[in-house]
Amino acid sequence: FVLLVRDPRDALVSEYFSFGTKAGSHVAPKNNPQAFLARKAATDDIGIDDYVLKSAANLNRKLADYRDNMNFDLGLLRRYEQVFFDKQTFLAEIFDHFGIEVPEKVIATVAARHDIRPEQEDPTKHIRKGLPGDHQEKLRPETIARLNDIFRDVGAFYGYSL
Repeated sequence: FVLLVRDPRDALVSEYFSFGTKAGSHVAPKNNPQAFLARKAATDDIGIDDYVLKSAANLNRKLADYRDNMNFDLGLLRRYEQVFFDKQTFLAEIFDHFGIEVPEKVIATVAARHDIRPEQEDPTKHIRKGLPGDHQEKLRPETIARLNDIFRDVGAFYGYSL
């Protein structure tokens, strides 16, 4: 397996812009759109700090479940922050992990095609901004401190010092 994780504080900020705002970057899925719309409606009127704090326990549980239930000796664990700036290496590592030979030129072409780095933030796009560390700009210091407390243990497993 390959598991790509992201700084949980940034992941929650990204989730807020995907699902927590009226403009959200995600459209309702074809399967069970009612559940998606109900989730969006429940968070339409709360601010980003309240949203991330409300969502933190669920993400912490997911990250802990991955940590506790996956055999990382068999997997490839990478962090979003590494991949964002070097997609070519990430793709090469995936193919190497699974023992699949792919020409370097093909990997470079695919990586370049998917190396999307918006010049300016657009909250309506799936790749709104992309840059690691966005939580520092979007969240209040006291919210960051609470998230650091929530994610400190599980974050350390994934290489995050919170």
